[in-house]
Amino acid sequence: MNRLCRQGVKAGVVNDARGAVEDKHLRQRGFWAYLDHKVVGSTLYNRAPLMLSKTPIEMHTAAPILGEHTREVLTGMLDYADAEVDQMIEKELLV
Repeated sequence: MNRLCRQGVKAGVVNDARGAVEDKHLRQRGFWAYLDHKVVGSTLYNRAPLMLSKTPIEMHTAAPILGEHTREVLTGMLDYADAEVDQMIEKELLV
């Protein structure tokens, strides 16, 4: 890459996963975060590739597991009653 750039050829590093995780620039920018996942434990996540000075992006939770927010979505956004959700769970319509 450096030789190409010195010759005026636009070039950049192509990393494998380990190279990306160990990349000094990405680490300095706080690109990687370890978050605790309910099933697999501590897991490495990448944050959004942009940084905003007035509204920084913060990661607080790991990826959800299947059905983790179903009740919240049904009752909070779609106006189902808790009893209706309970019936759907009993009928095995929901996870």
